[in-house]
Amino acid sequence: MAFDIEGARKAGYSDAEIASALASKHRFDIDAAKKAGYADSEIIAKLASRDVLSHPGVPAPAAAPQEDQGGPGVLDRAAGIPEALATVVTGATTGTIAGALGGLNQMGKDIVGLARDGRAYQPEQSVGDAASNAARALTYEPRSQTGRDILQNVVAPVAENLIPIAPIAAAGPAGAIRSAAEPIKDAAMSGAVGAAKAADRVLARAAETAREYTQGGKPTAGTMGSVGAAGTEKAAERIATAQALPEPISLTKGQADRSFEQQRFEAETAKDPRLGAPLRERSMQQNRQLAANFEAMIDGSGAQATNLIETGRTVDKALVQAAAKRKSEYRAKYKEAEKAGQMEDPVSTAPVVQFLEENASSNAPELAGGTLGIAQRELLRLGGAEMVDGKLVPREMPLRNVELLRRQIGNAMDAAPDNATNTRMGAKLKELIDTNTEGLGGDLYKEARSARRRYAQLFEDNAIVSNLLKTRRGTADRQVALEDVFRKTILNGDRESIGKLRRTLQVAGGEQGAQAWKELQGATLRHLLDEATKGVGSDAAGNPMFSAAKLNNAVRALDADGRLDFVLSKKGAQTVRDINEIAKVVLTTPPGTINHSNTASVILAALTEAGVSGSLVGLPVPVLTGMKILSQQVKDAKVRKRVTEALREAEQK
Repeated sequence: MAFDIEGARKAGYSDAEIASALASKHRFDIDAAKKAGYADSEIIAKLASRDVLSHPGVPAPAAAPQEDQGGPGVLDRAAGIPEALATVVTGATTGTIAGALGGLNQMGKDIVGLARDGRAYQPEQSVGDAASNAARALTYEPRSQTGRDILQNVVAPVAENLIPIAPIAAAGPAGAIRSAAEPIKDAAMSGAVGAAKAADRVLARAAETAREYTQGGKPTAGTMGSVGAAGTEKAAERIATAQALPEPISLTKGQADRSFEQQRFEAETAKDPRLGAPLRERSMQQNRQLAANFEAMIDGSGAQATNLIETGRTVDKALVQAAAKRKSEYRAKYKEAEKAGQMEDPVSTAPVVQFLEENASSNAPELAGGTLGIAQRELLRLGGAEMVDGKLVPREMPLRNVELLRRQIGNAMDAAPDNATNTRMGAKLKELIDTNTEGLGGDLYKEARSARRRYAQLFEDNAIVSNLLKTRRGTADRQVALEDVFRKTILNGDRESIGKLRRTLQVAGGEQGAQAWKELQGATLRHLLDEATKGVGSDAAGNPMFSAAKLNNAVRALDADGRLDFVLSKKGAQTVRDINEIAKVVLTTPPGTINHSNTASVILAALTEAGVSGSLVGLPVPVLTGMKILSQQVKDAKVRKRVTEALREAEQK
């Protein structure tokens, strides 16, 4: 029967396969011909016309030994039967499995190659050739002519009447069975050849799309198109930022480039109990490192307190001691001025009396306990005024008595700190006295007065500091509890008030005041860490789960009015912002990246375990199980490699 070369080519067979089939049919040594330099197409042409091959300068290939013309004997036929059966069995089992896996393996290589470099990638072979070569490698081919004859004359006629089995038997028996049993080959190969060709077309289109997509070098997601700093490659920028933290953090490939596909792979693979372990370990490591960065900054700040009460106690002690020291200094100067006779200058009290008359009620001039009432009583007691027909009349009094009057007004203000009217009236009275005594007295008095003014600026004019120094009326209890010092100062204070507090601590507090400011810095960093980890969740190692959203809210609250820069310095504030940005990169993914339901995966796994897949593809469960094991091993190896790349590629960048 003549060999239909064109029909074989239309069926999807390569010239190499056709040449092999013809050589087997004519008992021709094809290997010797190829070594002599003949191409597959030349071998096909010569064998099809039954011509003898020749080549200038090359001896004609030796033909295979001729068998006895008397035909095979009984023993020869008996020996050929096992060979034919071995071909059929291996072609339907190991050859089929190997063909399927070979095609899948090549398809995987193509996908990975295209993903890495769509412009430069060139496949080693097509998916169809890979499937065919793999099937041939594990399909037994008869070595005797008797075995090949049995395949052609016995198996082929029977196979022509068989219903084709599942298309997954794509690889089919290779070599001899293809030439001897064409019907088996057509039935088994038709589905796979079509699938392989379709895969080749899809991959070819994917390659073309990838080349278009990467033309000109498409940058990482998020990279701006401008030149200079704004156009910095975002992936490299994220990696550099993460590595520059006090506790460097190693990003995965998906975290660095933020691509949807890579992040989805990493998120889904991390769920795998076996293959996802490295990704889960990296995630736990990053969770620990985010917290460790704040702990490193706290250590670097020089703070020693471990809680808010200790922080408040340190700040309170520094302020109280600094205020007491400054107060004793200016009072000592006043005593020196008084002793030197520099506080005897007469001072008119007319401005004070006029203010009292304008603001005090004529029916209740003393307003019991109020600043105005106390000022009037002290003015009369010190001889600065007298009552004439129910009216307060001003008199002159020595400068030292004016200072006593001013001190009593201040005490009245402190006695009722929550009374806004009382505080406002006292402040105006003190301002009148200061204006009225400006320029009086000698140099010692002026020096004492300057010291008193500095004290007021440091400890009285700042509401935060003033409140921290006050006690509750009638008790020795602090007006601000120690555990509330940080909240009242840093969290709830405005930028200007915090600035005055820092100046008071650093200027008047000495080393103790400087340490108190460090404690407030440490408390600020501890607050950010507590906010980010205050949930009840923990990772597999028992560490509190870090929350990017909670940290971002806490950072923004302090950064809105410049407090973050002022409290932590510009460098420290920028480090906090970097941690905040890396936390978003590490702990968040684009919407839709993670499949939270896993419904499809669960259904597919259930169908496979139940053997339903076998019925769908027409293969028995044992064969399907073997294929599953082999394919899973190939898949696992690829996933492990991709996981390793995901963990290392960002570091290499």
